[in-house]
Order: sequence, then C-alpha cells, then structure tokens
Amino acid sequence: MTITAALAPASYDPAKSVQTGLQGTSSALDIALTSPYVWIAQGASLDVPLTARVLSFGSPVQGRTVNYQVVKGAGTLTYTTTTTNASGDSNNTLHLSNMSGDVWVSTCVEPGDTPCQTFYVTSVATSALRLQPVAGSNQVISAEQNFQLVTVRVTDSSIPPNPVRGAGVLFEQMVYRMEGVYALPGGDGDTIIIRNPTPVIVSSSQTTVQSDVDGLASITPSTGGVPGAAEIQGTASAGNSSLSFNLESLAAMGEQGDETTRRGAREHKPPGPWRGVQ
Repeated sequence: MTITAALAPASYDPAKSVQTGLQGTSSALDIALTSPYVWIAQGASLDVPLTARVLSFGSPVQGRTVNYQVVKGAGTLTYTTTTTNASGDSNNTLHLSNMSGDVWVSTCVEPGDTPCQTFYVTSVATSALRLQPVAGSNQVISAEQNFQLVTVRVTDSSIPPNPVRGAGVLFEQMVYRMEGVYALPGGDGDTIIIRNPTPVIVSSSQTTVQSDVDGLASITPSTGGVPGAAEIQGTASAGNSSLSFNLESLAAMGEQGDETTRRGAREHKPPGPWRGVQ
C-alpha cells in the first residue's frame, strides 16, 4: 500500500507532498498493540490503558486468553490475564505511582505464550520537557465575547518530538483593566494628543493542568467580569520550558471607560472642537 499526504493545492502552489509505502502481513495467530509507545513525565501518578488485539489472518479472535507481565520497571496491572472480546480486544490498565523510570509490559497469547508484543512506557525527565504553542496564544475579542481555549503541547526533546502525558503545566495569568483613552488639546488648539494611562492590575492566578495522552494542556481564560477594556498577560511553563500568551478584550464602540477616565477627559476638554479616541 502507498500512502500520500499533500498540502491543499488551492492554498499552496506548488503543493508539497510526501509519500511512503506500507507493507502488511497476516498469519494464523498474531497480536497487535494499540499505542505500544507512551511517554510519561517523570514523577507522574496515573493510569495507562493497554489494549491488545488477537488476530487470525487479519480477523479478530474472540475468547482467547492473553497474559500480561511487567518485565521492567515498577507498575501494577489491573489484570494479569484477560479474555478477548468480540472485536478480538484484550483491555487492561497499568497503574503508575510517582513514576521514576521506564516500564515495559509483555503481552502474550495463550496457550504457549506466543506470539508476544511489548508495551514501552518511557519516563521523561523534567529537564527534557518542551512546550509547543497549539492554539489561542494571541486573541483579540469584543467585550461581549468569550476567549477561546489557550492550548499548549508538552513534548520531549527528541527529534521529532514525542507527546508527553502527565506533565504538570503551570498557567500564570495577570489581568489588567485598560483605562479609557481620551484626547487633550495640543499647543495650537488643533492638535489631538492621545493619552493611554498605565493599566491597572485587577487580579492574578495560577492553575496547573496535567497534559493528556496527546501531550495537550488547556485553560479557559477569563477577565473575571472586568468592565470595559481588559488584557490578560500569561505564561505557560513545564520543566525549564515556557511560552507566553497575550489576550485582549476591547470595550464596546463609543464607551469612554470608567467614571475616573470620563471625568479626566471633561476636565481637559479644550474650548474648541475635539473628539474622543477609542
């Protein structure tokens, strides 16, 4: 079988593409693993689902006994023996507590413990964690809208990188209220000077989110109901890696900000024609 992946030709000229071959084999009895390779952050405590499928010439085999055994590292299995279902699947769970090193789980078909396959669960040191931006790191919305998720992906330092599950991603946020912008008279009475006062810090927060099976961690940012224009400046960090994000909520058209800003604009209003600047 030949598999081709290509960028959309309507968007890229010329469209780039890559191609690879896939060779498949079948036998009278075989076992295949779903997600045989998993990367977990060092020190994580979580459950890893294990699924093995028993096949005969490509068709699922029901009622077959499958044995599981931890052959490297520390971990606890929910079952040491399972029976395949109508889809030929054998389901189990590996329990990890404060993971400190790699864990391998052997999976074999009975009778005779053959054929066998191995699940490889790799421990990723904190110093090897990396962050990639995925979505929402820069947003500008109107006051009546809600921010979209801010999402990052945790990976290891390999090339290409692997997604890391169970890493604690620290999201730090600082919310600012943006005072109204108004106009002042210039020296000749005609020039408009735009003043943008220093933002006022309203709140700050810290939230830790554990990365999922795809290495993704997300938060739903909010200004907390700050009236008028507001800004969120934030940072996501894991290990020694960090990413910043900046989100803005704009006041409705014609809104002059809070009463302090409006009073300041009135006190500096020039005698001649003038206009406010939003």
